[in-house]
Amino acid sequence: IAACAIRARKSAREWQNFKATHQTRERQRFYRRWLLEGVVLLDFGSIITIVLLHEKTSSWPYLTLPLSGQLVPEIEISGAFVAGLLSGLAILLLGLWLNFKFRQKSLNVTLGDFESLIPRTRKEAGLALLLCLNAGIGEELFFRFALPLLIARFSSSLIAGGIASTALFGLMHWYQGWKGILATTFLGAVFMTRALHGTSLPALMAVHALIDIFGLFVRPAVSGKFSRRAAQPSS
Repeated sequence: IAACAIRARKSAREWQNFKATHQTRERQRFYRRWLLEGVVLLDFGSIITIVLLHEKTSSWPYLTLPLSGQLVPEIEISGAFVAGLLSGLAILLLGLWLNFKFRQKSLNVTLGDFESLIPRTRKEAGLALLLCLNAGIGEELFFRFALPLLIARFSSSLIAGGIASTALFGLMHWYQGWKGILATTFLGAVFMTRALHGTSLPALMAVHALIDIFGLFVRPAVSGKFSRRAAQPSS
């Protein structure tokens, strides 16, 4: 938890430097550093926490990532969840299509300050894709399982663990400004609720990664941000 707080504060300072950087080599250095920090803190940190707590997967019905070498069971997602997810994606795609066709500026509003993170070169795109994938895996494993499990061990309340981990998940996106904090906290609450109601961890990881990929690749491509950036001279 302390490491997360330190990283959130450090990321806020680094984000300002990243936004002021226009050289692609320097931007790639930031991408690599954030990717490495994410793997160490979230992925490895989660695994170490779970192992040290000696937690059995049977006590967490929504976790389908057993540590005892068993096969991961099939992902079970309700029909209502799939229908809702597809409906939401359809609405987003429709909005982006309207934005592309009619160039309505009102649809360009973003929930959070992350536009600078949109990749500008192929190498940046590869690193950004890895960031999206690792965010889906590491953040779900940490904030939707390991951290709630740790807090629940000391508070004897799974709900308290879920609330605290969701709040910290939002604060970890401090660099995106208050809109980003509110948006990620809301999404974190939705994911936590789904986790507590039985949605498997791999399914949440996949949806999380797809949301990030949508924000950094699909939306910029449809809205024309990629083409406008490509026209700018690069250092």
